[in-house]
This record gives sequence, C-alpha cells and structure tokens, in this order.
Amino acid sequence: MAAVSSAQRRPRERGSAIVEAALVAPVFFMMIFGIMEAGVLFRNALTTTNASREGARAASVFGRAAETDFLILQTVKHSVSAMGADKIEFVVVYKIDEVGDPVPSI
Repeated sequence: MAAVSSAQRRPRERGSAIVEAALVAPVFFMMIFGIMEAGVLFRNALTTTNASREGARAASVFGRAAETDFLILQTVKHSVSAMGADKIEFVVVYKIDEVGDPVPSI
C-alpha cells in the first residue's frame, strides 16, 4: 500500500475551514455580544434598585425638612452615576399621609 500525502487525499476539502468559520462566527459573536448586553442590563437594573433604595433612605433621614425633595433627588442622582443620570426619564416623589395610601398614577 502506497503512502498518500495530505495534499492528494484532500483536494475537495480545500476552503472548508473558511466556510465553517463563516457559518459559526456570526453565532459566536451574537452570543458574546448578547452576554455583554445582558451584563449591562443587569447592571442598570441593580443601579436603579440601589438608587430607589438610597432615595427612600434619604427621605426617611431628612423627614419633614423643607428641602427633603431636593435632597432625595440629589441622592438618587448620585446613586445612578454608574448608569448615567441622562438615562433616568422621571422620578416620582410623593407624600404619604397614612399607611396603605396608594402610589399616585403617573
């Protein structure tokens, strides 16, 4: 039996690696960028939750002071610095009179 060189036994497979890469690369990059985007969304969700928690904490600390609303907004603005304050569309600050009062509709 004669030895067959690799150049002789694979003439029809020439370029198959490029075709395989062309088929797999888009899926691979979509997965990588999807994971990165999910990480950004998760960070934004955590930042928003933390900002609302810090705003509530500031409201309870400052109580009935005249500048409480301003201080709450400043606290929230400082808390969302990781996400960027320009991504916040609105902040609702309302006064509750009794336990169980509903949140006003926007």
